[in-house]
Amino acid sequence: MYIFYVGAKALTFYNNKILLVLRDNFAYIDEPNKWSLPGGGMENSETFEETLKREFYEELSVMPKHLLFLTEYNSPHTEPMALFIVTLNKNEFEHLKLGKEGQKFKFFSLEEVEKLDLVIGLKDLLSHQKYAFKKLFKKDYKYFVNTANLYLDKL
Repeated sequence: MYIFYVGAKALTFYNNKILLVLRDNFAYIDEPNKWSLPGGGMENSETFEETLKREFYEELSVMPKHLLFLTEYNSPHTEPMALFIVTLNKNEFEHLKLGKEGQKFKFFSLEEVEKLDLVIGLKDLLSHQKYAFKKLFKKDYKYFVNTANLYLDKL
């Protein structure tokens, strides 16, 4: 039986770097031991925002306060995910620590991300949206929000 899975992921930037989490290395999870955006699947009757906040806290021990819904995305290889921009203030950044999920977390430049072993959905997103991601790294959120649906619909 196939279970439909939806959830939420966070594009989290700090000092022109993006936050990624190295997934646990357990055989029972999809794409173990690969880098991913923070976030995960919905539970019960959660909203996308509630899902993202819970998952972010479970992975990074900080409850994000500044979220901007960007769009829903799915690649040919993944199911739908709500994509949010999460901005961290200095206090939130300083309190990030590995929670109960994931092996480690780290902030990466775009050039570093391109060399990592990424989950397929993030790999698809980056390969199809490189120009938009460059704008995000420069904090040009307005550009990305205005064009997100145009770009992400092509995945």
